[in-house]
Amino acid sequence: NSSCPGFIYFPQNHNPNSGNLYHSIADGDQDKPILWRIKLQEGKDRPKDNNNMPQFPSDFEQQTTTSALMLEITKPIHHTGKVIIMNSRFCVTAGILALHDVGVFGQALIKKYGNFWPQHVPGQQIDDYMRDKPLGYAATLKQIVEGKEFMIHCQNDDQDTTTKIMSTHGIIQPDDQHIKNRFIDGDWKSFRYVEPLSRHNQSKHWVNGFNKQRRDPVCLEDVWTTSWWPIRQFTFLCSIAEVNAINSRARARKENADPLLAFRRKLAMDMMENQTGANMPSLPVLAVHVNERAVAVAHEKKTRPTHTGVWDHAKGTWKATKTPYVRLKCAVCKIDTRMYCACNPAVPLCERCYYNHEAEHNSQM
Repeated sequence: NSSCPGFIYFPQNHNPNSGNLYHSIADGDQDKPILWRIKLQEGKDRPKDNNNMPQFPSDFEQQTTTSALMLEITKPIHHTGKVIIMNSRFCVTAGILALHDVGVFGQALIKKYGNFWPQHVPGQQIDDYMRDKPLGYAATLKQIVEGKEFMIHCQNDDQDTTTKIMSTHGIIQPDDQHIKNRFIDGDWKSFRYVEPLSRHNQSKHWVNGFNKQRRDPVCLEDVWTTSWWPIRQFTFLCSIAEVNAINSRARARKENADPLLAFRRKLAMDMMENQTGANMPSLPVLAVHVNERAVAVAHEKKTRPTHTGVWDHAKGTWKATKTPYVRLKCAVCKIDTRMYCACNPAVPLCERCYYNHEAEHNSQM
């Protein structure tokens, strides 16, 4: 969200203005991604208490920064056995093992940063071993790290290139539906991706595809002209909800997703000309029994006193309760309420049903 003012500065963003960085996770079923969790990177601006500790601590403060982020963003699917695919920024061995401990199988693309490979990844030895192997050749290096099986899946998927995936799951099983062609040495050659790399290549564009759809042709935060930080956050979340709604409906209908502007115009018109409930029957009006007391008492909305419950007909008053603010079910719509009409204290009425009741009796006068 590069248009969001003054929280964290990210010069590596495409638009080098002050903005916010969000980490996100998406489900790309039917190639219609739905972004279901985001996390704002707070960095040095993370709120601290008087003891210089996080004011709003995570459940995973004991983990390293990247491992805590991986655990935090996958929290809703812990202990479900689901698989998540991550880019090379998350090729952290400790994070993959931490996900395994909470019942999530993560896999991340391995890249060398500077002169260093991730921990427990003998990258140079793997490259040396795979160098003379043919296109499409795949192998897995298995290790036991912290009592868990830690695997590095490798495959030669281009000339002089070995792609590596770190994980605690997966098998080297070729996917017959995922065939790749490469033009090497003047000739076309084909191979089948193995399961971990096939899964990675099919899903690696889900988040980017979602953001591209959100900006095509223009996203809300670019046209909602305000610089107030909370509203910038709100517009960003609205734009996410907009694309999620488009893709959710397309999934349910098994149709192509609507263009963003067409959906936005239709939504705007429906909101301005909202007919929801126009053809629904109105709520039934309570036929309150008019007793002798009601003849002398006008209709008036009142609130039951504290420490009172239901009406005691024998004593002509409410029954006492230990709880000060007991709510009873409205006699018409069943909403919890403490209100009633002065004409009949025994009948609880919410505010809406009280006015319907009053209007009915006024029309009969």
